[in-house]
Amino acid sequence: MGDSLTGFITTKIQTITTYSYYPWILIQFMQGRMNWLRKFLFRYSNLFFPLGPTQDELAKQYTYTWAQTENKHNQKLIVTIKGPQAYLFTVKIIGRVIAQLAVNNTYPGFTPPSVYGRPLIDGIEGVHINIEQH
Repeated sequence: MGDSLTGFITTKIQTITTYSYYPWILIQFMQGRMNWLRKFLFRYSNLFFPLGPTQDELAKQYTYTWAQTENKHNQKLIVTIKGPQAYLFTVKIIGRVIAQLAVNNTYPGFTPPSVYGRPLIDGIEGVHINIEQH
Protein backbone atom coordinates (compact mmCIF):
# COMPACT_ATOMS: atom_id res chain seq x y z
CA MET A 1 0.00 0.00 0.00
CA GLY A 2 1.10 3.52 -0.67
CA ASP A 3 0.88 4.50 2.99
CA SER A 4 3.58 1.96 3.87
CA LEU A 5 5.89 3.28 1.17
CA THR A 6 5.40 6.98 1.90
CA GLY A 7 5.53 6.31 5.64
CA PHE A 8 8.99 4.82 5.24
CA ILE A 9 10.16 7.63 2.94
CA THR A 10 9.23 10.33 5.44
CA THR A 11 10.06 8.57 8.72
CA LYS A 12 12.73 5.99 7.82
CA ILE A 13 10.88 3.58 10.12
CA GLN A 14 11.65 0.12 8.75
CA THR A 15 8.58 -1.74 10.02
CA ILE A 16 5.27 -0.10 9.11
CA THR A 17 1.91 -1.84 9.02
CA THR A 18 -1.15 -0.23 7.48
CA TYR A 19 -4.76 -1.32 7.75
CA SER A 20 -7.71 -0.43 5.57
CA TYR A 21 -11.36 -1.38 5.60
CA TYR A 22 -12.83 -2.70 2.36
CA PRO A 23 -16.39 -3.88 1.72
CA TRP A 24 -16.81 -7.65 1.26
CA ILE A 25 -17.55 -7.37 -2.46
CA LEU A 26 -14.39 -5.36 -3.12
CA ILE A 27 -12.31 -8.00 -1.32
CA GLN A 28 -13.83 -10.62 -3.63
CA PHE A 29 -12.82 -8.58 -6.66
CA MET A 30 -9.25 -8.07 -5.35
CA GLN A 31 -8.94 -11.83 -4.81
CA GLY A 32 -9.91 -12.49 -8.43
CA ARG A 33 -13.38 -13.79 -7.64
CA MET A 34 -16.61 -12.78 -9.34
CA ASN A 35 -14.75 -11.42 -12.38
CA TRP A 36 -17.93 -11.42 -14.45
CA LEU A 37 -19.56 -9.00 -12.00
CA ARG A 38 -16.43 -6.84 -11.72
CA LYS A 39 -16.19 -6.48 -15.51
CA PHE A 40 -19.90 -5.69 -15.76
CA LEU A 41 -19.71 -3.03 -13.05
CA PHE A 42 -16.60 -1.43 -14.54
CA ARG A 43 -18.25 -1.28 -17.95
CA TYR A 44 -21.57 0.10 -16.70
CA SER A 45 -20.68 1.73 -13.36
CA ASN A 46 -21.73 5.16 -14.56
CA LEU A 47 -25.29 3.83 -14.78
CA PHE A 48 -25.29 2.46 -11.22
CA PHE A 49 -23.12 4.81 -9.19
CA PRO A 50 -22.85 8.59 -8.94
CA LEU A 51 -19.69 10.28 -10.13
CA GLY A 52 -18.96 11.44 -6.60
CA PRO A 53 -20.53 12.15 -3.22
CA THR A 54 -23.64 14.26 -2.89
CA GLN A 55 -23.56 17.60 -1.08
CA ASP A 56 -25.16 15.88 1.93
CA GLU A 57 -22.48 13.15 1.93
CA LEU A 58 -19.73 15.76 1.64
CA ALA A 59 -21.12 17.51 4.71
CA LYS A 60 -21.72 14.41 6.86
CA GLN A 61 -18.83 12.05 6.05
CA TYR A 62 -15.32 12.30 7.48
CA THR A 63 -11.89 10.71 7.32
CA TYR A 64 -10.25 9.08 10.28
CA THR A 65 -6.57 8.24 10.67
CA TRP A 66 -4.95 6.40 13.57
CA ALA A 67 -1.20 5.92 13.96
CA GLN A 68 0.91 4.39 16.70
CA THR A 69 4.66 4.22 17.10
CA GLU A 70 6.80 2.67 19.80
CA ASN A 71 10.48 3.18 20.54
CA LYS A 72 12.98 0.69 21.97
CA HIS A 73 12.06 1.82 25.51
CA ASN A 74 8.41 0.77 24.96
CA GLN A 75 7.25 4.39 24.94
CA LYS A 76 4.24 4.77 22.66
CA LEU A 77 2.87 7.72 20.79
CA ILE A 78 -0.66 7.48 19.40
CA VAL A 79 -2.00 10.09 16.98
CA THR A 80 -5.57 10.27 15.72
CA ILE A 81 -6.73 12.68 13.06
CA LYS A 82 -10.36 13.25 12.15
CA GLY A 83 -10.91 15.36 9.08
CA PRO A 84 -13.48 16.34 6.49
CA GLN A 85 -14.84 13.96 3.86
CA ALA A 86 -12.03 12.48 1.73
CA TYR A 87 -12.80 14.48 -1.45
CA LEU A 88 -12.89 17.75 0.50
CA PHE A 89 -9.79 16.91 2.53
CA THR A 90 -7.85 16.06 -0.64
CA VAL A 91 -8.77 19.33 -2.35
CA LYS A 92 -7.77 21.36 0.71
CA ILE A 93 -4.42 19.56 0.99
CA ILE A 94 -3.71 19.96 -2.73
CA GLY A 95 -4.32 23.70 -2.38
CA ARG A 96 -1.80 23.90 0.45
CA VAL A 97 0.80 21.84 -1.44
CA ILE A 98 0.41 24.11 -4.47
CA ALA A 99 0.94 27.11 -2.19
CA GLN A 100 4.19 25.50 -0.95
CA LEU A 101 5.30 24.93 -4.54
CA ALA A 102 4.49 28.55 -5.40
CA VAL A 103 7.01 29.77 -2.81
CA ASN A 104 9.54 27.23 -4.11
CA ASN A 105 9.32 25.10 -0.96
CA THR A 106 9.95 21.94 -2.97
CA TYR A 107 11.88 18.73 -2.67
CA PRO A 108 13.46 16.93 -5.62
CA GLY A 109 11.84 13.73 -6.92
CA PHE A 110 8.84 12.00 -5.40
CA THR A 111 7.50 13.97 -2.43
CA PRO A 112 4.72 12.69 -0.18
CA PRO A 113 2.73 15.56 1.37
CA SER A 114 3.82 14.45 4.85
CA VAL A 115 7.26 16.03 4.31
CA TYR A 116 5.55 19.38 4.89
CA GLY A 117 4.65 18.22 8.40
CA ARG A 118 1.73 19.07 10.60
CA PRO A 119 1.39 22.66 9.31
CA LEU A 120 -0.03 21.16 6.11
CA ILE A 121 -3.24 20.21 7.95
CA ASP A 122 -3.24 22.66 10.87
CA GLY A 123 -6.08 25.12 10.61
CA ILE A 124 -8.15 23.20 8.05
CA GLU A 125 -11.79 23.43 9.09
CA GLY A 126 -13.03 20.16 10.55
CA VAL A 127 -9.57 18.73 11.32
CA HIS A 128 -9.09 17.51 14.89
CA ILE A 129 -5.74 16.09 16.00
CA ASN A 130 -5.25 14.13 19.21
CA ILE A 131 -1.81 13.05 20.47
CA GLU A 132 -1.37 10.64 23.39
CA GLN A 133 1.90 9.56 24.97
CA HIS A 134 2.02 6.25 26.86
